[in-house]
Parts: sequence; C-alpha cells; structure tokens
Amino acid sequence: MDLEFAFLSDFAEESGGKLHALGIGIDTIHAAETPTRHPLLTMVAQIRYSVAEAGTHRLEVGGYDADGREIIDRIEGEMRLPPVSGTSGTARVLVNLVGVNFPAYGDYSFHVVLNGVEVSRAAVRVAPPPGAEGG
Repeated sequence: MDLEFAFLSDFAEESGGKLHALGIGIDTIHAAETPTRHPLLTMVAQIRYSVAEAGTHRLEVGGYDADGREIIDRIEGEMRLPPVSGTSGTARVLVNLVGVNFPAYGDYSFHVVLNGVEVSRAAVRVAPPPGAEGG
C-alpha cells in the first residue's frame, strides 16, 4: 500500500467517486488560549493498493500530542479494499474528528493505521494568534 495524499481539512466528503473538501491543508490552529476545542476537523487519506492487498483490513485512527499521548479516543474498525480489475486500486479514508480538545500549544498529529502499520500522518500545530505574546 502506498499513500497518495493525506491532509486535515475543515470538512470533506466523497460523492460520485469524487472527493470534495473545504479548508484543505490545515497545519496551524490559532487559539487565544489553551486548552482549546476545535469543532470539526476531517482527516483525509488516499491509499493506492495492489490486487493482492484487496480485502478487509483492520483500521485505526488516533490523535497524539508531541509526547505521544492520545488526545482523542482511538477510532477502530474495518476497511474493505474492493477487488480491482487492473493492477491497483485506490481507497479513501475520511474521518470526522468532532470537538477535538487541544490541551496546550504545541504540535499534534493524526495517524491512520491499517493492520498495525501506519499508512498516513497529518500534523497540526496549535499556536497563539499572530502578534499575540508567545506567537
């Protein structure tokens, strides 16, 4: 499996085989104070897989601070990669992260794991607003 792209956005959905996203590529969240709560982030990843990798896979999504502490409850489930007629197929992972609490300023990351192997990571920094003390 190969990651084609991954990002955080304000919102994303898949419709008719197309990906629609708003606010693509969030890498910094400005907050006047911490802890701060972000109402909605959507984690998006697109994975290319081979014919041999088609089937059902264990999926996990987690969010972590710079020290590896979890900031969201880990999301676990299954992801089905359908059989493909060519040499490879693509699959998208879209996960809505509602009400994520960021306890302090700093770096955070959200990870997509398939069968125990990290396939995607999207990072975000929480920082004071530009021009604010410490920013």
